[in-house]
Amino acid sequence: MSSSRRRSLAHAAPAALLCVLLAACSSSESNAARKAAADSVMSALSKIQDTLHPFGQAAASQPTSGPPTGKIRVVNLIYLGDRAAGPVDLYDVFRPDSTAKPIITNLAFGQMSAYVTPHAPSSQPGATSNLYMFPAGSRTVALPYGALEMSGFVQGDQVTVVLGPSSMGASGISRFDVAEEGKRIVKERQDAQHVIPAGQGLVLVRDGDRDIVTSLPSHYIMIDGSCPQPAEGPQFTPGVEGSYPLAPGAHTLRVVSALKGKALVKCVGGTLGATTTLTVQPGRRYLALMYGLESDGLKVMTAGIDPP
Repeated sequence: MSSSRRRSLAHAAPAALLCVLLAACSSSESNAARKAAADSVMSALSKIQDTLHPFGQAAASQPTSGPPTGKIRVVNLIYLGDRAAGPVDLYDVFRPDSTAKPIITNLAFGQMSAYVTPHAPSSQPGATSNLYMFPAGSRTVALPYGALEMSGFVQGDQVTVVLGPSSMGASGISRFDVAEEGKRIVKERQDAQHVIPAGQGLVLVRDGDRDIVTSLPSHYIMIDGSCPQPAEGPQFTPGVEGSYPLAPGAHTLRVVSALKGKALVKCVGGTLGATTTLTVQPGRRYLALMYGLESDGLKVMTAGIDPP
């Protein structure tokens, strides 16, 4: 049987069942009895529909029956063209209707959400959760907004999803993950992201504009006035992405950018961005994101990483 034939039968089966069950109500029965029978049928149909189409239900008003899966937070660093984008809402349902509520609401540019646990769309074994992004206050898909995650979050995932500018300009949004726990962590980077030197904290530095790095000035992360070599990461490019062990206490982070038309060598001769203070506790991990455009000045966003 062809796949198209199977899909046709899948849609026809609930409709056929509805006709058969409703036919059991004779014309002599009361309206109340017919309504009760119809309500019972629709309840049964919703369960059948969930079984047939666990990942693509058309009605978001149907209750999310799957378990919460994964521990996710989202960062809005989106530029559309040369302007920072507006706030976004994120849902864990594909087609939210008027009864659906965002799992993350009104996430503005430069903000990081709290951790959330999106629900899988089905109670079927192995069903995973996804996220869908809309302009704040809207439930209508409008490019470049849409699905953020279609491979699915699973139990044990702890991920920061970073949304940023795209090389496609105003018609695109880039995205990358900072895998903090779970199967998404690259095996070769497991120790570098988890092993914290005794008595210190660990800062994971990432570039929020990585998708358009060729259009940005050369820039480094500056920590306490210098651009240190990362303990793990590009070993011949100081202050870019990598892991940075830091002693407990307050530290200043900022971005140093190359002047237009000049090279940036060892943090010398660049333009200094705004300062961010990060207070490090021993045994804790932190995330530092460099972001922005040259016209706005590059900034640093920091946040603690929840322990597993």
